Amino acid sequence: MWEVAMVRDLATLEARPLPSGLRLVPYRPGDDSLWYEIQASTGTYGDFQPTAFESEYGDRREALPERLYFAVSEAGDYVATATAWFPQDDQPESSGRLHWVAVRPEHQRCGIGSALTEQALQRMAELSYATAYLTTGAENLPAIALYRSLGFEPLIRSEQERATWARL
Repeated sequence: MWEVAMVRDLATLEARPLPSGLRLVPYRPGDDSLWYEIQASTGTYGDFQPTAFESEYGDRREALPERLYFAVSEAGDYVATATAWFPQDDQPESSGRLHWVAVRPEHQRCGIGSALTEQALQRMAELSYATAYLTTGAENLPAIALYRSLGFEPLIRSEQERATWARL
């Protein structure tokens, strides 16, 4: 799966509450399986393994309660997740990483993804990041459209990415 990167400035954020009937809940120790279930439900990653949580977050578990969030329904169902994560080594320290945004398919296209993304971006601004960036699959056109609608622009890191963006 080829990926593309996107970036946006955090100086101007739009407050976008979660849709009615949902609340924002921070990660708590033991929520690993809830995160995995939401990610796996999307089918985006093919053979997605439960070990993904540990490989993505294991070395910084102590930071999860202030950076990983869930959207939870009134019935207590965990329907979406997003993370305001640390920058990767190839990004400046001033750029937080929007990481692992996912909404269960039966809850997609209801405004949850955009509201939860805005919540994560707000958290990054509170953590003093100046910009936010993300990566997503180049074939994940719904996600790319969502991020563009939220002010993200292409972050071109190679000629291959430039060619990919030219086709999108």
